[in-house]
Amino acid sequence: MNTQSFKRCVLISVIVFNLLLTLGIRQTNAQKVSAQVKQLSCEIIKNSLQKESNFPETKTLALRNKYIVKRLPQLGVSFLLDAKCEKDLRDAGATEELIKAVGQLSKQRESKADEFFKIALACKETNYGCRIKNYTEAIKLAPNFSDAYNNRGTAYDNKGEYDSAIRDYVKAVNLNPNFALAYKNLGVAYYHKNDYEKAIEYYAKAAELQSDDAQTHDYIGYAFDATGKKAVARNQFGLARFYEGKYDEAIENYLQAIKIYPEYAAAYNNLGLALHYKGDRDEAILAFSKAIELKRGYAFAYFNRGLVYSEKGAYDNAIADFNEAIKLNPGDVDSYINRGITYCKVNNFEFAIKDIDKAIELNPDPFLSYFVQGLGSLKNERYEQAIKDFTETLNLEKTAGFIYYLRGFAYFKQSKKDSAIVDFNKSIALDSNLAFAYFGRGLIEAENGNYAQSIRDYNVTISLDPNLFFAYFHRGKAQTNLGDYDRAIESFNKVIELNPQDAEAYLNRGFVFYKKQVYEQTIKDLTEGLKYSPEDAGAYYFRALAYEKTRNKKNKKLAQSDYRMCQYLMKKPCIPADFRQ
Repeated sequence: MNTQSFKRCVLISVIVFNLLLTLGIRQTNAQKVSAQVKQLSCEIIKNSLQKESNFPETKTLALRNKYIVKRLPQLGVSFLLDAKCEKDLRDAGATEELIKAVGQLSKQRESKADEFFKIALACKETNYGCRIKNYTEAIKLAPNFSDAYNNRGTAYDNKGEYDSAIRDYVKAVNLNPNFALAYKNLGVAYYHKNDYEKAIEYYAKAAELQSDDAQTHDYIGYAFDATGKKAVARNQFGLARFYEGKYDEAIENYLQAIKIYPEYAAAYNNLGLALHYKGDRDEAILAFSKAIELKRGYAFAYFNRGLVYSEKGAYDNAIADFNEAIKLNPGDVDSYINRGITYCKVNNFEFAIKDIDKAIELNPDPFLSYFVQGLGSLKNERYEQAIKDFTETLNLEKTAGFIYYLRGFAYFKQSKKDSAIVDFNKSIALDSNLAFAYFGRGLIEAENGNYAQSIRDYNVTISLDPNLFFAYFHRGKAQTNLGDYDRAIESFNKVIELNPQDAEAYLNRGFVFYKKQVYEQTIKDLTEGLKYSPEDAGAYYFRALAYEKTRNKKNKKLAQSDYRMCQYLMKKPCIPADFRQ
């Protein structure tokens, strides 16, 4: 499964006209007979063993075995023996002699079919007769060789024999229903026959099987253009450029589609994706919102907008959009996965696990199973097990940057800082937009006394997700340790703006004001912090010091009261060495 931090790009929507499509693009270079042959060949032999009526002169299973061994070379099928085929034959009563004969013939016919296939590929591109002859020989030896049918169809198509080409392409997709290239070639043949509706039908099937193939979307565009549907054509050209990574050209095509048809919801959705990939999240959100406005119940647009909100740190909005996507499409695995990831980001592991469990229920996947086990281990502070689970997850998908972050976090909680740094660096290399990886690395740098480097990481974290109040908080602590008190105060101000009841932000800002000798503000901040954390002995101690510095008699009494409270909480007299200075 391709997770890409579990992000997906949903782009489903339903060279020149006289372009002669080159043979090299449309043929397959596969040189092995398709797997379907194995099953069909075994079925024929198995049925022959089990049905006496097939060979009336053979009354016993033993005689039927011997008879089939003799007849194998004359049977018009290709026999490919694998472990499943061998088991099926043995279950049907095949003898060792028959198994051996099938194996030998399997290798001979497969090798010979491949040989003809390679000869066909070696023929000159314009020597269609040579290609057709050798693909035909391959098919005789392996009647279910879907690649040979596809390539022979391409040769017929290039000869202008479109009906013969269509018959071969149909045979190829019947043998292999997931053969995207054969569906695309079917579309090409119908396009050459000027049957654009049929061409679009088969191109769409190819795109369904392989949605990121730019050429298929171009072909769909040409077909729609030929039918006069210019807006749809432009949308498809936009998809083609998108999959080539040409986002500016994709955006231009989508805007042209929208200009032709201003209520084209799919074009707005695709525009949003291109803008998102360019890094313009705000404009992407506007495009997705317009798509939703134009098309009620547009699950894909809700999903895509949810992804962008999650990246921006607008987690409530993201969860709301994923909720809507799930409501509209309850079987959408990706919506559950990405909502689960968003819950991870707000440390709601309970809800995250429920969502990933649901995704596994809908689509059993070892990757997701290990992932959810790792989340459960993190939630229950079983960090060693979490590391094992996330390692298994990464064995299945080595490019999942978010998983490296989670394993790094587990290492960090075990004080294995070197391993944590390696994982955070790997996470950043795979996904440079993963704010939490920078944050985790910043924490370790701060613990190691590298405050300037930690501040750089916190700054990147904040640029990626401006609502992570704890990144501002730790940046403020690092700035305090560097003696950069004014910037520290700005950081703690931002924490309080985002989280007005954050006791630690008030207490730390109060301590910074104490260091700046702004004692009245020190008292004010420590008093506010004590509302939310009334048992912080250090707060009482520094407020007592600040009271004393004001040289106010009333405050001196308050200072004595604070010293007594500090002593009560510490169970001993309070001294400066007990607290941060």
